[in-house]
Amino acid sequence: MNIRKILLAMLAVLSLSLSVSPNSFHTSSPVIIEDAFAKCRIPPFREAYTGANTVFTGKIIGVVQNERGKTFEFQMEKYWKGRSQKKVKVTVYETTRYQAIYQMGKRYLVFASAGSEGDLRDGRCSRSNDIANAAADLKALGKGKMPR
Repeated sequence: MNIRKILLAMLAVLSLSLSVSPNSFHTSSPVIIEDAFAKCRIPPFREAYTGANTVFTGKIIGVVQNERGKTFEFQMEKYWKGRSQKKVKVTVYETTRYQAIYQMGKRYLVFASAGSEGDLRDGRCSRSNDIANAAADLKALGKGKMPR
């Protein structure tokens, strides 16, 4: 009996997912990621830029594990807002359901906010992204400045 209910629920979810039009997603709208436990609203570009203290592109050159997550050290390539250092650290708090997107040696567009102690932070519902997936945001940002 339980197997029948599970199969019917899976069929309902499948039919619902097939009815979503690919034209229903726009880059200017916020993206909502849902799972069984939480919702994640990725802000639209303008909101993410306005809310960030520092916006930059950079490559991960170091990672330090701490008690609540990881601190990533970036070699900054360009910046649009905030700090203009050649190296910058961003802390990401991790949980059992969320692990930071950043990987050693990869390049990212980062929208970081200031923590309570002036440190930079990023998190699960951030617009930060792998540089390969950030073309629209990079175009909207324009030329950028070189760090000093």
